[in-house]
Amino acid sequence: MSTDPRIHFRAVDVARRYIDRAMDLPDGYVERIFLEFDAERIMRSAEAADQRQKDAYGTLPLHGVAVSLKDLFDEFGIVTSAGSSFLRNRAPACEDARWFLR
Repeated sequence: MSTDPRIHFRAVDVARRYIDRAMDLPDGYVERIFLEFDAERIMRSAEAADQRQKDAYGTLPLHGVAVSLKDLFDEFGIVTSAGSSFLRNRAPACEDARWFLR
């Protein structure tokens, strides 16, 4: 029996579960909840997170915790519109917000 009290899980399993739950919602709900929902991008991010956890020998304490980013913070390649139709045609962010990199 292991003496490690931590719960271990893969980010890809968590991501797949959240994607499946979102896809099970009635038509139109995902669009009302999220400005952008890209299942392939979510899975790529989860795979990258799992690789980082593996490279760090399982020492990343928040590994695989799912988050949804508020549309107020720049994320590279994504338009930051703050939920405003006036800002939806802005150019995508050219870099991540500083806190996003942590």
